[in-house]
Amino acid sequence: STLREELLKEIGHLEERKEEAVKAAANCSAEHFQNLFLFLEGLQKRLTALPPTLRSMKTDYASLRSQVRNFSDFYGAAINDAKRQISAAINEMSEANKDLLEKYRKEVALRRKYHEQLVELKGNIRVLCRVKPVLKEDQHEEGQSVVVTTDPNNESSLSVMSKGKDRIFELDKVFHPQATQEEVFQEIEPLVTSCIDGYHVCIFAYGQTGSGKTYTMEGSVENPGINQRALKQLFNVIEERKDMWTYTVTVSSVEIYNEVLRDLLSKDGEKLDIKINPDGTGQLHVPGLRVIEVKSFQHIKKCGELEVSTTSTCLIVNSSICLLGHK
Repeated sequence: STLREELLKEIGHLEERKEEAVKAAANCSAEHFQNLFLFLEGLQKRLTALPPTLRSMKTDYASLRSQVRNFSDFYGAAINDAKRQISAAINEMSEANKDLLEKYRKEVALRRKYHEQLVELKGNIRVLCRVKPVLKEDQHEEGQSVVVTTDPNNESSLSVMSKGKDRIFELDKVFHPQATQEEVFQEIEPLVTSCIDGYHVCIFAYGQTGSGKTYTMEGSVENPGINQRALKQLFNVIEERKDMWTYTVTVSSVEIYNEVLRDLLSKDGEKLDIKINPDGTGQLHVPGLRVIEVKSFQHIKKCGELEVSTTSTCLIVNSSICLLGHK
């Protein structure tokens, strides 16, 4: 009987737990069903809102396609219009350039005319004097006096003390001892233009040993003389005129010493002779002289450290430079 009572009691407990489980399951199912209902309701609302959005997107897409087709046509028309405008601008610029070029040529011709008149007024042959400053190495004895003096108020006068008397010399230009390499070159710079314009030009330094000929003509690396400055200016002018004229510059280098002429650009310094040109012009020429075409001042320097020449052209022999221009 005791066992029976315990079994009945256990069955009663199980019944209670079953009822509790059924109630919990029912509550959970109702909550879950409510959640599903709400989710489906929201989904239905979203699906209801989709057709208008899709219609709007479809309309926008059709509009974009139409715009793309129109842009293609517009782009092609714009390109063609731009081409026409560019072509017209190029033609207009071409005409303007022709007009400017013609005016420039007239100005060059006029400038050349005035330059020739200026050179003629100054004289086709000019004698310039550069007074060398007294250097420390030249002062060998005390009591020595300066025998050459310049007049600061007269650029063409020079006084030389000779036998106790002053002798006055009149020249085209006198450079005082403090004159710079640049000042000296500025005086002869127009001659480079004369060469380019077709005239023969010769510049040479004359004086006793130690009078400063080499310094004036050659100078130093830091302070070049007439030779290097004239050649640089020659190529500068050629560069300025490259759109109008084509120039050919050739180089030769000779040395005249004790009446012997040597070609400094030949390997063995070949001896040459000066003869009358057989072309009937009566001018002198040097048969066998080596001539090299050059394109720049640096190219000339590569031909050798000795002074060089050019024919449209330039001939430099130690303390001289000869610019030979051909019309």
